[in-house]
Amino acid sequence: MGWSQRRRTQPGAHHASSGRQPAPHDTDYIDLYQTHWPDEDTPLDETLRALEDLVRQGKVRYLGASNHPAWLLTKALWVSDRLGLARYDCLQPHYNLVHRAEFERE
Repeated sequence: MGWSQRRRTQPGAHHASSGRQPAPHDTDYIDLYQTHWPDEDTPLDETLRALEDLVRQGKVRYLGASNHPAWLLTKALWVSDRLGLARYDCLQPHYNLVHRAEFERE
């Protein structure tokens, strides 16, 4: 995850992903927030609305997905467009020498 070098402007600001009090080296926002696995127990639109809230609040600049199958990423982009929500900007596939077929198949 990339981090900005800007200082916090509000001393009581909470960390975007955990709600914890930030350490002195924390920043105003997260450059790239990655969702690493699809959550089968949470509806996709609920996940996207939560990510939209983080973007709208200025806590996150860009959204990314990793380990999402192509069909789910396509559906997420469609839902984001339909509901006017922030969209995934990048994909980090589960791709390496051992797991090549999973990504190359799609």
